[in-house]
Amino acid sequence: ECDSRPAEAEGYYGLDLSPSGNIIVHAGTDLTVTARSSGSYGGFTYNDGTAGSSFTTENGDISITGTCTVHVDDTSCEYGWGFDSRNGADVVHAGGNGSVFVRGYSEGSQGLYAGSSGDLTVRADGGSVTIEGECATQALSSTSCSSGLEVMVEGVAVHAGGMGGLTLSGKSDGGLGASVSSTG
Repeated sequence: ECDSRPAEAEGYYGLDLSPSGNIIVHAGTDLTVTARSSGSYGGFTYNDGTAGSSFTTENGDISITGTCTVHVDDTSCEYGWGFDSRNGADVVHAGGNGSVFVRGYSEGSQGLYAGSSGDLTVRADGGSVTIEGECATQALSSTSCSSGLEVMVEGVAVHAGGMGGLTLSGKSDGGLGASVSSTG
C-alpha cells in the first residue's frame, strides 16, 4: 500500500511485481493479493522479457484486488490492477475446488488492465471465475476513464470448471465498460 494522504502528493505503486525473471506465487490453500495506492498504480505485474507471472493454489481460492484513488488535485490514476508481462504468459490458476476473483478499481484511465504481447490465462478447475473492472471519474483526477475492464493480449483464456460460474464485469464513467481482444 502506498497512501500519501494527507500529504499534498500522489502515491505511485501500491504493489510493484517487476523482476527480471518469472513471478511465481503459490499457496497450498488460499492466496490473497491486495494492492492500493493514492495515485498512479494500485498494483501490477510487469516483465519486459519472456517471463510472466503465475498465481496458483493446490486447492484454494485466489483473490487479487488492486485499487487506485485520488485525493490531490490534478492527480493521475492509470489502473487499479494490471497484468503487463511483455512476451510472457500471465497465469491465475486455482486448483481443486478453489475459485478465482480478480478486481481492479481506478479513479482514472482503466480499472483492470491486461495488456501485453504475451498470453493471459485465468482458470478455476472446480470453482467459479469472477473478473471485475471499474473506473469512476473524480473531479480531482487529471485522467479521464477509458475503460472499466480492458484485456488486450496475444491470447486470452478464461475457464471455470466443475460447477463453477463465469462472470466478466466492466463499468466505466467514460469510454468502454469492458473490452476483451486478442492480437494472436
